[in-house]
Amino acid sequence: MKICFIGDVFLDNDVLKNMNKDVFWSDLHNSDLIVLNFEAPATTSDSVRENKKYNLKMAIEAVTFFKNRPVVLNLANNHIMDFKHEGLSDTVNIMNDHNIDYCGVGDDLIDSQKGISIQVKNKKIFIVGAADPRFQAATNKSSGTLPAKSDYLLPLIKKVRKEHDLIILTIHAGTEFSSAPSPYQIELAHSCIDAGADIIQYHHAHCLSGVELYKKGMIMYGTGNYVFPYSLPVKYNKWFESASFEVFCDFSSELKLDFKIHPVKLNEKGIPFRADKSLSRKIIKHIETASNKIIRKKMTLWRISELLKPSYILMNISHFSDIVKRHGFLYLVKMLLQSIKTQFRV
Repeated sequence: MKICFIGDVFLDNDVLKNMNKDVFWSDLHNSDLIVLNFEAPATTSDSVRENKKYNLKMAIEAVTFFKNRPVVLNLANNHIMDFKHEGLSDTVNIMNDHNIDYCGVGDDLIDSQKGISIQVKNKKIFIVGAADPRFQAATNKSSGTLPAKSDYLLPLIKKVRKEHDLIILTIHAGTEFSSAPSPYQIELAHSCIDAGADIIQYHHAHCLSGVELYKKGMIMYGTGNYVFPYSLPVKYNKWFESASFEVFCDFSSELKLDFKIHPVKLNEKGIPFRADKSLSRKIIKHIETASNKIIRKKMTLWRISELLKPSYILMNISHFSDIVKRHGFLYLVKMLLQSIKTQFRV
């Protein structure tokens, strides 16, 4: 069985108009299943949840693009609630109307934990979508995303393990513009595999990271952007350097996993094309280097060096300035403290 994992997908009208759809699907290797992060709601609502610089939404056609394709779309991310419950409701209703599988959200906290169970090549697969708990988490009384916390994920994995041949977690978490996973990401991923999960995919950082084969499971710590127009104030080259991750699942005896990386380059419109040989070598080398640092636990200096890169600093200066302008300095301080806490909370 071949499963293709790609990261953040945001299909604005310009992408839908200009992207060659046949090429897009042919570049995903005739996979039996494709798992991706659907970055924003598909809605006509104009009622934004909060005053911020980037409130994202897509047209209805962004959903129908996936009709009759072997896909599961993760909706648990930091933009799915940008247009409140109405935006989320519009999105899931369209997906239900077109029989498109999705996961990671719900009308309340319990509903968000339902996951999706599908049959692929006579194998039963359970897929769970989740997001950093800061990203509009569902509550007992409100809709939102499934928080990526061990309190919710581990019992769910244990509950469905015996009934499924494969368990996949697709999680929106990490530090934007940094390839180094946080202690929270690593510990959570290890805990989920210890509980019975097989494959874990992370997205959100807008850049690629390493792959770890942990015990009998596989963890992709950063699957980057796959389709995403660029609109940031500072040039960030890694935004455009991405890949699809083709995972091979061998069920002949006990499950064996292997993978192949297919590098791509995004153009300014955010549309992916196969990377040339030189860029392919660069992308694969980046993933291999990140993987080695994760496996060897060479993390502290790597994290610090990532946070001190000029591109990261300039990107965040622009971001923080906008937050202070809209909400005040105290709001920024509270947000940063919460962000630091989240780096270590499992």
